[in-house]
Amino acid sequence: MSIFSRSFEFCGHPTSEPLPVEDIVQHAANIEAMIAKYSIGLDDGNHPTTFKRNSKRSVANETILLTGSTGNLGCCILASLLRMDHVRCVYALNRKSTNIMERHKAQFEDKALDVSLLSSPKLVLLEGEIHLPSLGLSETVINKLQQELTAIIHNAWHSNFSSPLPSFESHIRGIRTFIDLARSGERRADIRFLFTSSITMSQNWDEREGPYPENLVLDAKTAVGGGYGESKYVAERILAKSGLEAISLRIGQICGGEPNGAWKSSEWFPLSVRACWSLGAVFVPTGEHHWIPMDAASDSVLEIAFHKDWLPFAANLIHPRPVASANIACAVHEALLQELGQGLCLPFLLQVSVGEWIGMLERSVKDHHGDRRNASRLLSKIIYNLPPSVIPEIRNATKLSKRMRELAPIDESLVSKWVKFWIASGNLHRFEFCSDKPRARL
Repeated sequence: MSIFSRSFEFCGHPTSEPLPVEDIVQHAANIEAMIAKYSIGLDDGNHPTTFKRNSKRSVANETILLTGSTGNLGCCILASLLRMDHVRCVYALNRKSTNIMERHKAQFEDKALDVSLLSSPKLVLLEGEIHLPSLGLSETVINKLQQELTAIIHNAWHSNFSSPLPSFESHIRGIRTFIDLARSGERRADIRFLFTSSITMSQNWDEREGPYPENLVLDAKTAVGGGYGESKYVAERILAKSGLEAISLRIGQICGGEPNGAWKSSEWFPLSVRACWSLGAVFVPTGEHHWIPMDAASDSVLEIAFHKDWLPFAANLIHPRPVASANIACAVHEALLQELGQGLCLPFLLQVSVGEWIGMLERSVKDHHGDRRNASRLLSKIIYNLPPSVIPEIRNATKLSKRMRELAPIDESLVSKWVKFWIASGNLHRFEFCSDKPRARL
């Protein structure tokens, strides 16, 4: 089996070969076992019913615990929270590092966010480990969180699409710890728990059943595939037993947004653009992309977090006005020509099908003794993020978020910002696994 066949197998994407029935049954059993392991002591029901609360929520003096604030989406959420008058305090919890403030500053600068917000007296930076008891925080800090929290936005998760479910167990243990923290809080009847999940949990949904619904799906077989999607499904099922007012935000692909189009170079699409640059060919997938710009995703999460009405358990956050995948590929091509065509020996980029492009990638690796592991990792990401055959419902998302309802389609202007950002960041150099043919270099 080649690295490319294995990539399809790892991804669990609808374009790959379906798993044998016995494998699906075993995966589903493993999923259910992990749900049971981390649901001990929670409600037997599958919807939040434990705590009595008011039907309307008062949005004032909010105290938020945000995880993953040094990540791409997390830093945008943090910047918005710090600007909000009704937010009294933001506890930003991240893993321990040498300088947590510098990590935040680097992310803010990368995305052209206002770095001065990080000096806000509202911000309390916490360092811990989500897999440890009490999150690795002191008893004093835990007591303050129990007294003050009105919402938890859990946004930290390991993004490795080729890893199996067991590799995500520390994160699943962590969500149970956050649930226990919320349930032990003085304001547990009113606390909101927002989990930034992923639409990849629908990876084995039967499209003949219609759109993937915005409610709790109890058939674990629908989530079978890559461990990342399976782990998000496990976490959602556990959260459904928490008795809290909780919502799982199943977010689709996030792309670079305003103001500067920042899109992390290690993500699949920027990586694939680099590979296209080196191969001299752009793959043009069929279907449509429902990508959400980063700023729109952040705005939507917070509009839902502070919505005045009772929240449903799930919302699927994908772009309500998708764009043809071929149009985005062509826009990237045009932006490259526009930005780099002056004074450089820019290679002509052929437009080929995904299958043809994969063949070119495989030949390049074989002919030039390239980095097969690097190529396999890239291909896994690309295949995992190709336009899905299953389109989810978005009624809850558009009802709860004005930004989602009014979101304009991705256009050439935004695509141009992506390309300018990648160029400015120096991320369009030749990819390591590709050929030695001379290409334009930055």
